Amino acid sequence: MLPEALPERLETVAWQLQEGASGVDALSRLPRADELWLVLPAARVLLTELALDARALRRLGGALAYALEERLLQEPEAVHVALGPAVDGRRCAAVVERAWLDQALQLTRAAGLTVHGALPATLLWRPASGEAVGVWTVVLGEAAHVRTGECSGFACDGGGPREPPPALVLAVQAARAQGRPPARVLCDAATAPVDVAAWGQALGCAVEVVPLRPGLPPFNLLQGEYAVHTVLRQQLARYRPALLLIAAALALHLSAAAVHTAWLAYQAQQLRAQAVAIFRAAFPQAQAVVDPWLQMRRQLEALRAERGYAQAQDLLAMLAALAPEVGPASAWTYTPGRLELRGAVVANLPALQGRLSLTPYRLEAAPEATGRYRLVLSLPTP
Repeated sequence: MLPEALPERLETVAWQLQEGASGVDALSRLPRADELWLVLPAARVLLTELALDARALRRLGGALAYALEERLLQEPEAVHVALGPAVDGRRCAAVVERAWLDQALQLTRAAGLTVHGALPATLLWRPASGEAVGVWTVVLGEAAHVRTGECSGFACDGGGPREPPPALVLAVQAARAQGRPPARVLCDAATAPVDVAAWGQALGCAVEVVPLRPGLPPFNLLQGEYAVHTVLRQQLARYRPALLLIAAALALHLSAAAVHTAWLAYQAQQLRAQAVAIFRAAFPQAQAVVDPWLQMRRQLEALRAERGYAQAQDLLAMLAALAPEVGPASAWTYTPGRLELRGAVVANLPALQGRLSLTPYRLEAAPEATGRYRLVLSLPTP
């Protein structure tokens, strides 16, 4: 818990565990905890509400302070605004002076403290019974404050055992005028004594003295540029040597891959140049060479046709491709480059498919009956 007037350096701090233990100790004697949250004085944090939808909040981005300009005593640039959860269709917001928050965080860093979040003292305490609806809680003392809801409250001063703080009286009157008066006002039993009858008469509602306990923070004030990522940074620092080694290995691998890719590209270029040279030597009448391998195949097919050799799209060539594994068929149809057999007897379909995979043919097989298939043998269109 930080004081309202920050010291030059932190030597002793007041602390509070969520389980209930508390104390004031030197930094070296602070109890161990999973997370450390700063509790900011209630007088340093203004809790308010924003009646803006999600689209308007996105448009404002980091300029939330300008939406609260009329409620601020300082320039919007001088304050930090943190958004809380939505309550009754309105977004809760907390406002704190930037200069004071910067100094507080600098003090904690100089003291070697790893801070995970921050919340105002106003939102720290709640009844030990857990009751919250229609209940206001009051903590008296040097930094007195009142919590009026899950994310609302205010700092106050003055008052005594028989007189509540004037700010509390005015707040109860305003809430009653709005039709939302507190059902009960609970005062912390650990602070100054309270005459519940006198307070109840002054406030016009039931007043009780009960123990209060720290609750879970409803939201974190360290947002935006103040967002804390210390856990991630610590983990990265721990694994920094391993990450550097992985990065070096990855860079070496990428460099080797780039060299290998360049070598393969050079080899491919050389092979293409050889294929073009062979094609031009075999067919000097060709005007342009775009794909030497495809053009060579087509030229060879044309030569075979001129000399009376069977072509791949011819019926006899297609029947010969099927002959070793395919027996009689009940019907067949043929067009150049496509042969369809229905009710064909196939002795070994996997062997047929494996052999045809080495040829230019494409085979489609669909079972029709036991041992019989519908086969479609075709040449892909180039």
